Amino acid sequence: MVDCLLSAVVRTLRPRRTFENGNGPTSNTTRAATVFATPPATYRKALEDGLSEVDDIRSQLEKLQVLVAQEMRGTDVEKLVRENEELRRELLAKDELISALRQQIASQRP
Repeated sequence: MVDCLLSAVVRTLRPRRTFENGNGPTSNTTRAATVFATPPATYRKALEDGLSEVDDIRSQLEKLQVLVAQEMRGTDVEKLVRENEELRRELLAKDELISALRQQIASQRP
């Protein structure tokens, strides 16, 4: 889940390539030159800022995942506690029924 979100964020931060005819780079030399050219300082700054934002988002997502996992465990524990209380009440009611039936049997004997 985090990977999908991060790739979406990176795609939005990555600058769009523009092509003259829309079908791709005009020549391999142009493409190679742009790949190995040193990016301008503003681009580098924007990239660093974007990466910093991605790291911040990643850490926030990891914290949220921990909180959600804790909440899910807490919900499960609460559910088990309620179920345990219900079973105790049922057991108590059945114990009372057994006691009443024993008294009834004892009173019927001569």
